[in-house]
Amino acid sequence: MKRTTLGEKIFTIINYAVMVLLVFITLYPVWYVAIASFSSGEAVSTGKVMFWVKDFSLDAYKQVFAMENLGTAYMNTIFYAVVGTATSMILTTTAAYGLSRPDFPFKKQITLFFMFTMWFGAGMMPTYLNIRNLGLIDSWLALILPILVNCV
Repeated sequence: MKRTTLGEKIFTIINYAVMVLLVFITLYPVWYVAIASFSSGEAVSTGKVMFWVKDFSLDAYKQVFAMENLGTAYMNTIFYAVVGTATSMILTTTAAYGLSRPDFPFKKQITLFFMFTMWFGAGMMPTYLNIRNLGLIDSWLALILPILVNCV
């Protein structure tokens, strides 16, 4: 059996403490959203909700399920997730295969182009102006095309 030194024990204790803190920092927002959804709106807005449900209420869920376009919203979400992921994967793997070939012409220049656009995104306004000038406003393509080959 290996003996641990005092330094190793201290490191292990500090390591566990940091990991527990990181887990709490990561999971608390999810927990807060869950308990806030079951608490009354007044309790949430006055700051009474911190770790446990206060003034249990299902009003938030009643409002959400009373929305007429909830099904359309979920169908749009599923559509954009499936179609966006599939087309992005097809284009990315096709480009990756081509760039993996040693005899591919302009390989360095195209790789540099991909790397540059990964590191430096144009931003929200140039992307919007580009979509507007292409005539894609209020189109499903406006949400899919800008992220087809996006590695960020």
